[in-house]
Amino acid sequence: MANDNILSRGKPYGIGITGGIVVGVIIVFASGWGVTSAAMEDAVHDAKVEPMASLCAAEAMRSWEAQGNTAEELAGWDNREKREELAKSVTSEWPVPDPLKDDINDACEGQMA
Repeated sequence: MANDNILSRGKPYGIGITGGIVVGVIIVFASGWGVTSAAMEDAVHDAKVEPMASLCAAEAMRSWEAQGNTAEELAGWDNREKREELAKSVTSEWPVPDPLKDDINDACEGQMA
């Protein structure tokens, strides 16, 4: 009889604690306070790619304009192959692993568009 009384009195506290934990976890991840390993990997990858792509785009545009061309000649969907070749020519000598170099070239090409 005493155990039934203890369980019946503790049940609301157990439900409250469990509900609080669930709601707390939802709030933490929904607000961005919690970081999953996949999100961290994406952030690290972007932190590696974006600065390199900015350097690539600046160097590519300098090279392109030094040849007497204008930036408008690279704009548009029809000139994506020119931008791709230009990005590859800039990053060809960079000591970067190939998978990362491909992502840098894609981002570089996008910044030149």
